[in-house]
Amino acid sequence: GNIVAGTSQGTVTVDTVGNRTAIGGVILPTAIPGTVNAAKFIVSGLPQATYAITLPTSTTISTSGGASMTVDEFTSNPSGSGLLTGGTQELYVGAKLTVNSNQPRGKYTGTFDVSVAYN
Repeated sequence: GNIVAGTSQGTVTVDTVGNRTAIGGVILPTAIPGTVNAAKFIVSGLPQATYAITLPTSTTISTSGGASMTVDEFTSNPSGSGLLTGGTQELYVGAKLTVNSNQPRGKYTGTFDVSVAYN
């Protein structure tokens, strides 16, 4: 989604349902909000099997010009472990983005790894 950096540092959090909130020097524009979603994964395997979820501690997103921001405080739904009822389950991941004061504008991209393992 779109955000506007202010003159002081702030954060934007996207929860596992796709709701976003801002704290500090970040503005969430309502006229052009952009697309906001939690990350969604489909976990599949043996029906009724349980699995453990491992989330990253942090990652960096950046622009082609070298500006960057940190993403951390990852959360998931289900949290910690899941159950493959019928052999599949949707896994949603949210996180917190730290926006520096006067963060340069641009399109920021990055990746993160989520691991699941049978219990």
